Amino acid sequence: MKLTTLLPLMLCIASGAASAASSATTYSIPAALTTSAFNCTLSSGVYNCPNMSLSKATVLNLTSNVSIKVTGNFDASKELTTTNNGYTLDVYATGAVSLQKEVDVKMNLRSGGSMSIAKDAIIDGNLTVGGSLSIAKDGVINGDVTVAGAMSVASGTVINGNCTVAGGSNYTCKSSSTALHHVRLSHNGSGVTCTGSYITINACSDADASGSCSTSSTTVSGTAYARTAAGVLLDSTPFTVTNGATRVTLDVTSPQTAVFSIGGLSVSPTNSATCWNTTSGTASCNHTYTDSALIFSVPDHVANVTQTIEVSAVRKSDNGLFCAPGFEDVTRAVTFSCSYGNPTTGTRAPRINGQALNSANSPTQSCDAGGRAVNLAFDETGVASTTVQYSDAGRVTLSASYPTANMTGSASFIAAPSSFAVAVTTAAPIKAGASFGATVTAQHFVASPSDGTTTTTTPNFGRESTPETVTLTFTQCSPVIGSQDAYAGVFSGTLGSFSNAAASATNLQFSEVGNGNVTATLSDNNYLGSGINVTGTTGTGAGNPCTGVGPFIPSYFETAITPMQVYTYSGQPISSVTVVPRNASGAITNNFNGTTGYSKDVTLSPYYIDATNTLVAAPASIGALSGATVAASAFKPVTGASATPTFTFAAPASATATKPIPRAITLRAENTTIGVSSLGQTEAAANIRFGRLKVYNAVGSGKQSLQVPVQAEYWSGKSWLINTDDSKTLIPTASVALNRSSGLVGSSVSAPLTLSGGKGYLTLTTPTSGKGYIDMALNLGSTAADQSCLATHPATTGAAIPWLRSLNGSLNSCSQTFDRDPSSRATFGVYSPETQAVVHVRESFN
Repeated sequence: MKLTTLLPLMLCIASGAASAASSATTYSIPAALTTSAFNCTLSSGVYNCPNMSLSKATVLNLTSNVSIKVTGNFDASKELTTTNNGYTLDVYATGAVSLQKEVDVKMNLRSGGSMSIAKDAIIDGNLTVGGSLSIAKDGVINGDVTVAGAMSVASGTVINGNCTVAGGSNYTCKSSSTALHHVRLSHNGSGVTCTGSYITINACSDADASGSCSTSSTTVSGTAYARTAAGVLLDSTPFTVTNGATRVTLDVTSPQTAVFSIGGLSVSPTNSATCWNTTSGTASCNHTYTDSALIFSVPDHVANVTQTIEVSAVRKSDNGLFCAPGFEDVTRAVTFSCSYGNPTTGTRAPRINGQALNSANSPTQSCDAGGRAVNLAFDETGVASTTVQYSDAGRVTLSASYPTANMTGSASFIAAPSSFAVAVTTAAPIKAGASFGATVTAQHFVASPSDGTTTTTTPNFGRESTPETVTLTFTQCSPVIGSQDAYAGVFSGTLGSFSNAAASATNLQFSEVGNGNVTATLSDNNYLGSGINVTGTTGTGAGNPCTGVGPFIPSYFETAITPMQVYTYSGQPISSVTVVPRNASGAITNNFNGTTGYSKDVTLSPYYIDATNTLVAAPASIGALSGATVAASAFKPVTGASATPTFTFAAPASATATKPIPRAITLRAENTTIGVSSLGQTEAAANIRFGRLKVYNAVGSGKQSLQVPVQAEYWSGKSWLINTDDSKTLIPTASVALNRSSGLVGSSVSAPLTLSGGKGYLTLTTPTSGKGYIDMALNLGSTAADQSCLATHPATTGAAIPWLRSLNGSLNSCSQTFDRDPSSRATFGVYSPETQAVVHVRESFN
């Protein structure tokens, strides 16, 4: 920040005397545009110019309407003023525009690239920016602003017009209000007696907030005063505010502290006038005038980035008519000291020309009262160049003094962290929806050569009078939102307070599966009103790669049988076991699917409750689960995946061995690679029964059909019980093998059988002729030949229900294993009621 505006100091002095600090050059345009000063050519009413760089304080005096096109960049490194005389000025630069000092112009300004505007600017006109726009503090833009990139606006700056910003902004354009709340006077706190001090007068529609206010559209005129503390008038000047702000000067010709005020307002505001010292950042109306001064400014900047500044030694001339250089072509040891404004204390000192401003000359120690003498080489205009570097954050005031000539000066600046280092403290993979941690560290720019510190942090960040806060956001970079089957996750969590430049978060959560980056950004996008935003991300490297956070994985799986089954036979596929991935809050993680590539193969494992009432993994002696792998490709958004695994009891070793009892088999889903399972969550339980299909012998008359009883049974642990829950088992007619005795002609199975309540009948049609029997076997397998204990095995079509095979006798030296098909004999016309089960008898009496 600049102590006193240089433009009014840069006045020509009489020939033969020492030259002034510099002179403001006035160009009459458009005439001067075609001279060697600008080298422009006129075509179709437009002056086409090469790169335009104004290296001295410049006044553009218009004699007609002027339109300028700069092919390249437009740069004004010193003060720029226009005298329009009622004419319009339009400037278009195809490249960047940089206005590095105070400007007070009436022009429409357009750039093809970026545009930067220094503090205290007053621009009456529209701004159109092809890149990004940055406006330093305490400026007034009276016009519409259109920005193709991002816009950064420092505190105290007001835009009185419409804003169209494509790339985001820390500033919201407000419609001006007709209400006149109060009038504010802004000044830099000190000046010299040889020239007037600038005061910016703002018409405000609301209360001040750190030296800024919303603009009132009310035109108000009045008089600005400089008085002594006792009220004696020192100077006054009239003013008129028509577009929210104006600038005037007040001259005090003797060294003293003046008190600024206003009076005689044409419109009565609802509140009293206020003052704001832009150097100290305080609401003060006091302004100190001296006969000589060291004048310099330090722009707000990124911490530890070297700033080159000019220090001007200025004094009242011997006859008191103008300002003269305080030093000419001489080197002087100027003492610089520093103090902390916000925060009010610190642990590091700024460096001037590489020298730390404390007795130890150490950048890692605090400012002290003594400061440090720095040799400055002043040229013939009284200007010396040096550098400023500060490796911490906050508002700092630099004070310069040369007691021999009674010269002092001061300037304050704001240094903002260069970036935030964001590090996730929770090891990957991270469970979706579960809390994970991160640290955010405020850092300064890493300079070369080393700045003398052993750390890159800015320990004063977060210690401001109103501590700056940081907002965390999450960018999901994989799977890409909008691609097939990719869902956007939800991020939540907050960062704690900063201490020694670092803050931690322990409650961060992301609801989905995938990868992404956590980004830290200043909550107000504007460090201490400097217009500087600070950001940082976990995605470091070219293109912010998707390696910062993650991968996020499901928190757990759930398994279920849908629809719910009362029982399942040993060896029978368990109908529709669903596996659903969920986050820690219980929501489905939709991105765990085969399309995104984030799903994994999941294995189902059987568990049972042992004798101690503990759920344990089922050993091989209990049984085994087949078809237990759920392929990654099977997972879909919203529904998860489904599978039909089969649990098969270990078969009894012999006909007399103990048979398996019914068990509830719990199905656990797990992927050991990523460490996700359904343990402790909802898990499906299949009630497995060791079953068989029993077919009974039947006898009956040869003159009618015969019903053969069939029933499904399961082993209870003590006996075979009818499985009354079975109303699904189907025996197709083609699965019944029939072996007829000689003399019996005809008779076949009339219809397929579906059990009801575990029971049913296969109906054999009435024989065409003869008496005898039919040996029948039920082919429960999938081959053409049944595995019954009968001697012959006619070709049939298997019923594909092998889980109902069992031990079925020893006829024909049949294998005593539990994989035999059931068989029975149906007898027509020949039977012994005493020894045969009678199913149905009908006698006809004629």
